[in-house]
This record gives sequence, structure tokens and C-alpha cells, in this order.
Amino acid sequence: MSEKKSVSRTTAIMLGVICIILAICLAVAVINYQMIINEKDKTIASLNNQISNLQSQVDNLNSIVSLKKVEILEKDKTVNLPAGGHTTFYYSTPYSGYIRIDFTASGPVYFRVYNPSYGYSIRYPESGTETSGRFIVPVLPGTTYVYIEHPALLIGASVTFTITYVY
Repeated sequence: MSEKKSVSRTTAIMLGVICIILAICLAVAVINYQMIINEKDKTIASLNNQISNLQSQVDNLNSIVSLKKVEILEKDKTVNLPAGGHTTFYYSTPYSGYIRIDFTASGPVYFRVYNPSYGYSIRYPESGTETSGRFIVPVLPGTTYVYIEHPALLIGASVTFTITYVY
């Protein structure tokens, strides 16, 4: 014989209510997890931005270490020195590297490059004077001074020079 089981109306309503409550809980959980995922996505984007900025800094510092940065400190600058006159220029050189000086002068001159913080001084030419030339001087971080002297006693000189800082 076949027995027919019946479910009471109250039980059916209870099961329906339980299903609705479970559906609402599931929807709330999905929304909550979506908010968490969105927050994590923002954090990931921020961290990726930081990584990009740090990589740019690393690339910049690697180019400095490799002496690939070039800055023109003076371009075709002309100074007029009286007989026996001199002038001094100073430049911020925040990194170790070198400066290259190209010059022409209408009379004999010599250059002295120095950094008082480290106590070094380099003269070009080592002795005597020149009216044109190119020379390279290593520099250390700090302030680098370039001194130009025209030692002639009677006639002034015009000096045109370019200083390139490589670091």
C-alpha cells in the first residue's frame, strides 16, 4: 500500500521563511565580500603605485651610480677678466662624479677646481697657463668652486667656457 505523506502548511511556511533568511544572509555575505574585495583592490593599486615610484627611484639612482646623468652648469658663459684678475663660480654637486670644462680665452688663464669640505684642489694646467682646452676634474658631494685667473700684468682677457657635470 502506498502511503501519502503530507506536509503541514506551517512546516511549508517555516521552510519558506528559512530559505528566505538563508537567501538574505547569502546576499549580505556576498555584498560584504564584495566590499572587502574592492578595498583589497584599492590597496593593491596603491601598492602597485608605490612599486612604480620606487622602481623609478631605483632607476634614477642606478643611472647616477653609472655616471649617466649629465647637467650643463654653464653653457658658453663669457667672463671678462682684467689684467691680473680672477673670478670664482660655485656649483652644487650633490653626487660624486666629474665636471668637464671646455674653454677658450683671449689671453693666458688657468683654472683651479676645489671643494673645501674635502680639502682638495686641482689646477689646470698643472703649471703655466693656456688659452684653450678641455679638462676633467673629479668632484665629491657638496659645493664645487671653479676659480679662473688671468695672470697677465697689462692686458685683460675674455674667457668663454662650458661646464658639464656628469654624475
